[in-house]
Amino acid sequence: MSLIEVLVIICIFATGLSLATSGLAAMQANARLSSTANYLVHLVHQARHTALTRGMDVALCPSRTGRQCTDSADWSGGWIMFANKDQDQPVRVDAGETVLTFGQGFAGLRIAANRRAFVFRPYGRRATNGTLVICDTRRRGTAVVISHTGKPRTAEELPSGARLPCGSVP
Repeated sequence: MSLIEVLVIICIFATGLSLATSGLAAMQANARLSSTANYLVHLVHQARHTALTRGMDVALCPSRTGRQCTDSADWSGGWIMFANKDQDQPVRVDAGETVLTFGQGFAGLRIAANRRAFVFRPYGRRATNGTLVICDTRRRGTAVVISHTGKPRTAEELPSGARLPCGSVP
């Protein structure tokens, strides 16, 4: 083999490697969005099931500390699920109410909701409906839509067909 042939092979290999790396990064980012959405769908199912089995309201709300709800609709820092025995509005963890689950946020993702909290009620009564939008640094997103019955589903776009509102993500 001549030096020119070796250099051509190295260039072809380097080009293929750079194309594979960029494709792999996009695939990894898409998988991260999907797994986060699936985690939140599971969390909503768990809250709904807990409300039914315990026979009391169960609330999901954003929380950075794992002990109390925050006053914003930004879920990026984490969230808690707790038994809201006194059914207060806005929801908050009071004495005698146990935090059942604490989830920490995911680095590189922004999670925002159109509700400060979601409340799931037992016996098929109406739950709080709304949407959680998960966005990554590419400004791509996935939404977890919670119906008035408390059932979640995922969506990749708005009902109008437009892209989800994903602004800048830290």
